[in-house]
Amino acid sequence: MCTRLLRFALILTLLAQPCLAVTGVDSLANPSALPESDVNLPDATGLVTRMLLSLAAVIVLIWGVTRLLRKLSGEGQTASAKSHVKVLDRTYLAPKKAIYVINIGTRSLALGVTDSQISTLAELDNAETLAAFPNKKEGGTIPPFASLLKEVRGKFSGANGETI
Repeated sequence: MCTRLLRFALILTLLAQPCLAVTGVDSLANPSALPESDVNLPDATGLVTRMLLSLAAVIVLIWGVTRLLRKLSGEGQTASAKSHVKVLDRTYLAPKKAIYVINIGTRSLALGVTDSQISTLAELDNAETLAAFPNKKEGGTIPPFASLLKEVRGKFSGANGETI
């Protein structure tokens, strides 16, 4: 893994190096000393191509680093795989004040949450609580972006399927 990362960094470094070698730097400092035909100007197509390749290399580097950090942090796992505490529901009563229904192992609790404290409001029957929140039994994973996008598009679609 480390050698692949080093190889990748070396390739990106080589792509990012300036490729235009300007000859006759002294003559370019005083262009009036040379006739116009002797002044070598870089090709615009080459500059644009190098800029696009450099931009692509930076984007690939950012993508690779974020994937590596996600793998190292374990963010790709679901919430239920990492924790035994599951938030079944939450209701906000006022700004920064809420009631949470949580499941911890075989216990279900109603918690009052404010900025300064968390207090237990009631201990609930575990079987009844899990029956009331059937979609949260497995640990309430975050829905993927594609399903959220389909849901939002469905809300904004007309009766004949055309978007508004």
